[in-house]
Amino acid sequence: MVALACLMLATASAGGEVASAQAESYHFTLYVVTPQGVMWQYLQHDIWMFIANELSKIGVNLELRTHDEFIWWEIVWGSGWNVSGDEFLPPPLNGVQGWDLTLIEWWMMPTGLSQMEPLMYSWLTPPEGCNIFPWLDEIADELLWEGMHTLNADQRRMYLWFWQGQFMHNPPMANLHYPRMYEMIAKWVEGWDAVVRFRDISHLTLNNTMLTEVRPDRDPNTLIYAVTESLWGMNPLFVETLTEEWMCALWFDTLYDLSIEPWPPTGQEPAPWNFYSKPALAAAPPFFMDGSNGPNTRARVLLKDNIHWSDGVLLNATDVKFTLDLILNPAAKAVAYGKLSHVVESAEIVNETCVDLILHAPYADLMTLLSDNQGLAILPYHFLKDIPAGGLRSHPSNTAFGDPTAWMPTSGPYKPDEIVIDDHIILEKNNDYYGYGLGWGPYNTSTFILQWIPDPAERRFAIICHDVDFGEYAPGPIWSIAGESLYGTEPYPYLRIWQYDSPASHPVLFNLDNPYLSNRYIRQAIAHAIPYQQIIDVILPGWGIDIAYRGKALITPLHYYTDASNVTVHLFNENLQPYEYNITKAPRYMDMWYYSQEGTDYTLGPVGDADFNGIVDLDDFYIWRGWLGTYPGDWTYLPGQDVDPDFDNNGYVELADFYRWVEAWGEEYPA
Repeated sequence: MVALACLMLATASAGGEVASAQAESYHFTLYVVTPQGVMWQYLQHDIWMFIANELSKIGVNLELRTHDEFIWWEIVWGSGWNVSGDEFLPPPLNGVQGWDLTLIEWWMMPTGLSQMEPLMYSWLTPPEGCNIFPWLDEIADELLWEGMHTLNADQRRMYLWFWQGQFMHNPPMANLHYPRMYEMIAKWVEGWDAVVRFRDISHLTLNNTMLTEVRPDRDPNTLIYAVTESLWGMNPLFVETLTEEWMCALWFDTLYDLSIEPWPPTGQEPAPWNFYSKPALAAAPPFFMDGSNGPNTRARVLLKDNIHWSDGVLLNATDVKFTLDLILNPAAKAVAYGKLSHVVESAEIVNETCVDLILHAPYADLMTLLSDNQGLAILPYHFLKDIPAGGLRSHPSNTAFGDPTAWMPTSGPYKPDEIVIDDHIILEKNNDYYGYGLGWGPYNTSTFILQWIPDPAERRFAIICHDVDFGEYAPGPIWSIAGESLYGTEPYPYLRIWQYDSPASHPVLFNLDNPYLSNRYIRQAIAHAIPYQQIIDVILPGWGIDIAYRGKALITPLHYYTDASNVTVHLFNENLQPYEYNITKAPRYMDMWYYSQEGTDYTLGPVGDADFNGIVDLDDFYIWRGWLGTYPGDWTYLPGQDVDPDFDNNGYVELADFYRWVEAWGEEYPA
């Protein structure tokens, strides 16, 4: 444990009086939980060691606890979501302690923000949503709600830009970076995009001739993809790992799919605004109508005709309503409950190929939401109808990996043939897939194998030797592959190295149920004590991220929005500054926390302390005057440069704060 004595600097006021010096000391410990496993390595110990070294300078000690992936998941997202690090979890994890800080990758659809919402709203805490903090910020709630339910592009950008400012001013997490990733892919894999992945493989082609030339011993119609994470279930209602997500995406289809228009040539990175959600099981985009909750609150979804499950049964509106009803039923404990329940009130069948979604309010990202194969794939009513909602997770249709008679029929391009946990999943072509009749791929691929190779070095070797064709996660630093391969020449003429911007954030999560982290000033202190650029420059390249962008809020640089009038806006707040690493500023936030606890002297602490000396005096007013000009204008601070002149603590620095400062000081200010 590390203690730090913080000296409050004496400051001379405009009247020449000298404030007395004060020395205060404080220290505490926060508990970090990390998952073990090679695919998580770039998210854990090295980064935490860098952060711990800096936090020790401001009196914060970090203690790391490593758990297997399932226990980590249960601590952070399961029964321990609201348990602070020095407290013990309830059954079934008796004796396991909670968490204060953790690191995650939060991936979002590049076409919208629906995957961010359940993590952000104050009222979407488990089991309703994923807000494990919980972040109790009514201003942020209102701004995000307006932004997500405003269909006009300019208005939507305005609300979401202000939301990002509130996020940085009252941070529920400290976002480290947005990554630029790379993949190693065999050149015979064509029509593949590293962001879309299995959500749309309608362009995927296997060049059989080239594969046969290089590996004549392999089946020329089989693609092999390396996976790293666990398989805990087969039902899309409960998708929690990437392996489950990819298997379900190949097995089941959604109403809409993430795609690209126009689809780029193989190996070419698309522009962010070329990502879109295309109809899949649906025949067209949702048609918005006036509904019981106001204009644009009834969304009509038409289904394609003559779609069959792999067992020959017709897929129709009953399957769609059945699936949505299950997701909205708390007893099912579906992973998409928090994504859907605040958007969709209910589903109504119009006819066999038409469903109306009753919305709580107009929703700008409805197609993105319905494209989410992590929990929103359509399920077969005829196969599951007699199973109680609360029994689906433990039912053989989700857990009997070795029993083909328990497997559900499929609607996607493949169906399972063999599942051996921690070794492989063999998927065979579903000849009844409706997409083939539309001219969609995958072409020349009768078998798709998901092969477990969790170790990066083994995965890299398998790809170089063409034992597998591609796989998730960068298999080590990019320099581990000879530079010539970047240009497709020797020594790896049949490999392609592909770099792309990932629509992901990598934040440090704060458990706001911890009594220290519940205070905004401590979170601001931590946010300013993280060595962001050092992490980006020193640690990330070793894990395949040789380029990364400084993080802000969860909205990423890839997020654009186009409204019905064809107006396109950038939802990423370009003017917002990221948090700066400033080990001088960070302890001053700790001082603010100390004085905000005491609260006995209006001139001590955060209110109006523009120069961060711990005292509110005329020096602060001169700084204010310099910011505002010679008169109170329409000026708003950039949250990444926040020095907390938020006098009324409403989350914004504005004219009301200036007037409160003037009122507090009476006439003792420059004319």
